[in-house]
Amino acid sequence: MDVLAPILFVVVLAAIVAVVVALMLRNRKRDDSYRHDSGPELAELARQRGWTYQAEETGYADRFTGFPFSQTARNRISRDLLHGVASGREFTCLAYTPTPLTVGERKTYSRYYRVFVVRLAREVPTLQVTPTKKDVRPRGDEDFAATVLNPTLRAAVHAQGLPVRFEGDVLLTWYEQKGPFGQSDVDAGLAYLTEVAGLLPADLGRPTVP
Repeated sequence: MDVLAPILFVVVLAAIVAVVVALMLRNRKRDDSYRHDSGPELAELARQRGWTYQAEETGYADRFTGFPFSQTARNRISRDLLHGVASGREFTCLAYTPTPLTVGERKTYSRYYRVFVVRLAREVPTLQVTPTKKDVRPRGDEDFAATVLNPTLRAAVHAQGLPVRFEGDVLLTWYEQKGPFGQSDVDAGLAYLTEVAGLLPADLGRPTVP
């Protein structure tokens, strides 16, 4: 038995390493699929709708300070950027990948987020509104929260289940991408922000493009 113990240890260790490597390869393949498959469809969507598409851009994400963006990193890379006008509002849709350290986790794969941004009529204080089980939780400027968080807006954010954040002169939302991303996802994200913007006071949420 004493002779077999080292052999069993080596076998078990090798099995663990094999499983870890297999998981890493599977997750990397999955991540690469999520990251690269959307480009051609989004580029064609942009062409059809008169928007612009960029496969990659450095620095755009530096303007944001909250999750899922890093608090301190600069020259952050965004991918699959769509810029255009929808429902009278300038928007940007992008893919962003924080490092595991950025999101406070140790993972063998990266997380991919889709972020939607629409421009507001003026600059506002920073306020994040996060859905909870029964309502929403505001975090940020309390006076501004009292101004914009009417019952209809709270219900809309709670029903959608996605956070929104007011930052500078934009309103944004995001979610972790766990499958293919295409036209229907773009439309759904923009429809959500358009709905929220439409529930804001008129001087803030009105369309910015004639």
